[in-house]
Amino acid sequence: MSDHTGPSSEPAIPPTTSALTMRQKRAALLRALKVGRVSLPSLLLRDDEIVGQLPVRRVLEALPGIGKVSAGRLLGELGLEEHCWIRHLQPTQHARLLAWSRSYPRRPR
Repeated sequence: MSDHTGPSSEPAIPPTTSALTMRQKRAALLRALKVGRVSLPSLLLRDDEIVGQLPVRRVLEALPGIGKVSAGRLLGELGLEEHCWIRHLQPTQHARLLAWSRSYPRRPR
């Protein structure tokens, strides 16, 4: 009889270095957005793999003053799917998000 008790008894497979690096870069970019070091329009105009792999909802939730409920409402107003990534946006969807980002109210800190 095998003493295998399930997936929890298996050692965790460490993520590849490149996957870990990409995750860290995406997290750093979202933190920079949250504290205002990166603007939303500049983030949306970047054309690289780091930005492309960001879910739109997480980007919106990283903005000051926007939480989970506001982000969900905004996705609906902009006609975006709940689980879309930046790189999967159609040109018209990207343009709507970019236009909204340029009018996003900046609050004094």
